[in-house]
Amino acid sequence: MSETNKEKRLGKTLEDLLNTNLPEQVAVIQKDANRTRNLIDVTLIVPNPFQPRKYFDERKLKELAASIKEHGIFTPILVRPKDKHYEIVTGERRYRAAVMCGLKQVPAIIENFNDNQMMEIALLENIQRDDLTAIDEARAYQNIMDARHFTQQELAKRLGKSRPYLANILRLLTLPSEVQDLVASNQLSMGQARALLGLDEKTMNTLLEKIKKEHLSVRQVEQEVRQIKKKKDKAYSQEINQLESHLKTQVSIDKKQIKISYNDEKELQRLIKKITK
Repeated sequence: MSETNKEKRLGKTLEDLLNTNLPEQVAVIQKDANRTRNLIDVTLIVPNPFQPRKYFDERKLKELAASIKEHGIFTPILVRPKDKHYEIVTGERRYRAAVMCGLKQVPAIIENFNDNQMMEIALLENIQRDDLTAIDEARAYQNIMDARHFTQQELAKRLGKSRPYLANILRLLTLPSEVQDLVASNQLSMGQARALLGLDEKTMNTLLEKIKKEHLSVRQVEQEVRQIKKKKDKAYSQEINQLESHLKTQVSIDKKQIKISYNDEKELQRLIKKITK
């Protein structure tokens, strides 16, 4: 099949592949009765190297494995040929569950996809099925931005999301790796993690222990953080007052940083002139 026909079948040109309908278009490929279903040995199949989801719920996998053992796999997984193996494009949960219940072969449709397509299909499929943790989602966004040289605005537009949403979730990647792992394993929610942003590591660890011990809600974590920052602001109250009086805007001092607030581009330029004067 020609490259042009393949592009039309997927619904977009390769240059503009990323779109919110892609997982549904992939589903059409999987359900097309005219497509060849191949039985592939599980030993020849490897996970999608661009799979954004790193945490798979063991209990749900066991439930799926039990269902597959009794009823089989209705929808074939989608793979691409790679060297002497096949990389999973979609259907990694089905593949893992099949291995778990002892199947030696799984039904699969073989398609040729490039790396960008693999990355984007995996991300969009997981997002639309709400399968990703906030950290997995953020890492996937960052990987696509790095690989495709997208700005936040460009990626947000292609995904049908707002730029502030994208910016907020990407900020989670500034958290220490240990905290990111807690979010990735669903031990810490996105809201709780976001509230921790800006705290120094020692204070963050202390608060994490309190969150675990007392099972604090997102609102309670936010309240705790406000109290912590209020205490720190008091320690630098004189310095903050001097800066706010001079700059005519809100200032905070935290984690060896001075943070200056501004509302728009005009105010930013005013502050720059004031500081560099």
